[in-house]
Amino acid sequence: MEIDDCLFIPQELCQNVLFEQKREPSVQLKNLLTHFKDRGTISQAVYDLMIKVDRKNFINDEGFHGPYSDMPRPIGWGTTISAPGVHAVTLEKLIGRLKPGSKALDIGTGSGYVAACFAEMVGKEGRVYMVDHI
Repeated sequence: MEIDDCLFIPQELCQNVLFEQKREPSVQLKNLLTHFKDRGTISQAVYDLMIKVDRKNFINDEGFHGPYSDMPRPIGWGTTISAPGVHAVTLEKLIGRLKPGSKALDIGTGSGYVAACFAEMVGKEGRVYMVDHI
């Protein structure tokens, strides 16, 4: 069985995913990513990627700490979205490997944030496959 174009995004997140990317990135996101870049955690390429795929679009309750605190946040179903620092390190390790036209598999997709970053990396010619449980 092949599932090629299946994607589940909770309705409360859908309203942000397609439209929020058109806005200017928040100062908090820029500050967080600049901190990672200044520490040598991420390159300019990962900075640009994480600016383009805004974490706040994958969190349904910003709560007290907001989407840009370097800590995991609950996303429902008894699971969390990883801390931005974890995403930064993961993306930095893969930035040179996932090129336009590549295929990527995201196991334990959770919020879909990393899969969305993978999709930006592989472009329209590439494929991203996502697996998770609810």
